[in-house]
Amino acid sequence: MLWMRRFLPRLSLVAHFSLLSLLAVCVVGAAVGMALHAQIQRRALASEEQIAVGVARTGSRATLRADDVRGPLVASRIGALDEQLAAPLADSGVTTIKLYAADGRIAYSSEHAQIGEREAEAKEQLELGTIKREMARGTGDDGHGARMLSVYLPVRLGNAPTPNALLELYEPYAPIAAMIRHDTRELLLLLAGGLALLWATLFRVVATASRRLRRQAREDHLTGLPNRTALHAAGRGILTPVSRPGHIAALLLIDLDRFKEVNDTLGHDQGDRLLCEVAQRLEGVLR
Repeated sequence: MLWMRRFLPRLSLVAHFSLLSLLAVCVVGAAVGMALHAQIQRRALASEEQIAVGVARTGSRATLRADDVRGPLVASRIGALDEQLAAPLADSGVTTIKLYAADGRIAYSSEHAQIGEREAEAKEQLELGTIKREMARGTGDDGHGARMLSVYLPVRLGNAPTPNALLELYEPYAPIAAMIRHDTRELLLLLAGGLALLWATLFRVVATASRRLRRQAREDHLTGLPNRTALHAAGRGILTPVSRPGHIAALLLIDLDRFKEVNDTLGHDQGDRLLCEVAQRLEGVLR
């Protein structure tokens, strides 16, 4: 921070504004970009959840029976569920499907080795009776494997008044992440372009105003000639080299005789016109 305090005071007003406004634009852009990314991610996951739930409900109503969660399934029934439930869901992007009984036992899984295992989380989710979405690693409980989107869906099989089984669907997260990155990249490009245009517009306004203020500070507002401030600034630059031996400088003072009489007899407006006329003639004969 010390180097910034030493460096910034040397900058002009426009340079100060450029740096500070650019920093502010970057901070705002980063904050808005993170918020947009989070919003896009939430919407993408919610959309995938709705698709998975819709497909699962449609397929499970025509395929699953209450007997599927009452006891161990025979090989023929597992094969039928593979063909009638798992295969259609696979066409929709679902890689793995599990069917839990009320006690948390996996009554059916498209990965047959998981049949018969128990998961306490599934039992708790069925008791809650709500849809749940979470990120997982792989389709087991070991925390290994590719990132997956897991959706828990309570279902009613047979004539049960409340959900008596739980479906869990797994979708690969990679395609969802690719979609999120694509949408985020497009919005961030638009955001960056808009903020850059805003910054450039503000910079131009401030730079123009700064030039106008600097000019007004060094010019007489009536005649446009350099004023006392400009004289002092130019004088320092002229006197420095002529302070050495062999160099001289001179200052010429011009007075307008009877100028007060013009103001008193013809008015200050005519006096201003006279000053402007003199200024034009001076500019015509001097460098």
